[in-house]
Amino acid sequence: MSRRKASFVAAVTAVLIFLSGCAGIKDSQAADLNRSKSLSLVFASDLHYLSPEMTDYGERFMAIIEQSDGKVTHYTPEIVQAFVSQILKAPPDAVILSGDLTLNGDEESHRELVELLRPLEEAGIGLFLMPGNHDVDGVAYRFSDDDVTAIDGISSDDFAEIYQSMGRQQAFSKDDSSLSYAVKLSEDLWIIMIDVNGYGAKGFISAQTLSWVKDQLRKARKSKATVIGVSHQNLLLHNKRFPFGYQIIGAEELIELYREYGVKLHFSGHMHMQHIKQLDGITDIVTSCLAVTPNQYGLLDIAPDRSMSYQTIPVDVPAWAAEKGITDGNLLRFSDYAMNFFDQATESQVLDVLESYKISQEDKEELKDFAVDVNRRYFSGTLTDLGPGLSLWQEKLPDAFFTPYFESMMEEPLRDMNHWSLGPS
Repeated sequence: MSRRKASFVAAVTAVLIFLSGCAGIKDSQAADLNRSKSLSLVFASDLHYLSPEMTDYGERFMAIIEQSDGKVTHYTPEIVQAFVSQILKAPPDAVILSGDLTLNGDEESHRELVELLRPLEEAGIGLFLMPGNHDVDGVAYRFSDDDVTAIDGISSDDFAEIYQSMGRQQAFSKDDSSLSYAVKLSEDLWIIMIDVNGYGAKGFISAQTLSWVKDQLRKARKSKATVIGVSHQNLLLHNKRFPFGYQIIGAEELIELYREYGVKLHFSGHMHMQHIKQLDGITDIVTSCLAVTPNQYGLLDIAPDRSMSYQTIPVDVPAWAAEKGITDGNLLRFSDYAMNFFDQATESQVLDVLESYKISQEDKEELKDFAVDVNRRYFSGTLTDLGPGLSLWQEKLPDAFFTPYFESMMEEPLRDMNHWSLGPS
């Protein structure tokens, strides 16, 4: 057994020991939530967890993820453990996970993730989650230096069974045609988890699910309850260059329901970037990928008058690693490591593009440096200015993918995407 796998087994064993001392807390969870006047909710998305049993962390696996989108996939077990540890130190009323819980939907990763998340549930924290497009009804993979082996991913029914206690069990209503469900965090604050990935939906919200959502909104209006919607794919279009595959197919009808019933806030994920979009009084907050720098989650504080404030918080992986006595230097300097890993992925993609153009080495360096900096800040929600480098891209590479991508960032005001607030309802 490798040292990393042995460490993981030890961590899971510690979780199970912890659980044995927590019996009885779960029974009071709903009552505790319903008694809340002020509420605090944590939102995380796109954990892309991969079990250590699904890879040997060898050269082939590392080459694949280094050429991918900048996720530190090889450290997702540590990120999740650090995330859970951090949440337990300042427990919110609920933790909401908006899909892509696993890298590619293998059963081993799903079942391990349940055990790593279980302390949140057993500590009396509401835990509500849903599948993303990577979680169900697809092909999963096992990685080794010898081969990349395709295996069966879990089905939508499997997902409902594995995560039964983490949302669906607490639901007061469930949609028969999807994995959507609704929960009450208090009598006047409801969460509607809108699934568009289960049972072959492939990002499309069906007429049946829309009808179910409308029924929940009618009930909420009658109860004078504030509703927050959650989905994996986005409610609003956050970048016009990426309309297909990111926004919910059929989102216009859901938006119209939100207008009709006064829903003001929605959370989503899927894009891996931290972004906030507003349309006609409706806000869609995209929570960035937990496996991508700066490895952060969102915290929503809700006052008794239902005014709200939102901020992002990075997972302090180095602090967790130090507490555990871990000596891996990457984990002890994880903020820098994850940022550099993301930057290197961007740099690799940019250099591949630049190689096909006859431009000077000096210009290549300037183009590359601009792209790396802007892309990181865009994904982390801190892009407040582009700087002077765009003009060189427009001059030298007007037709390259990256040039209109950078230009698209200016189609709305550049601003901080890590904070948001809403007045009393």
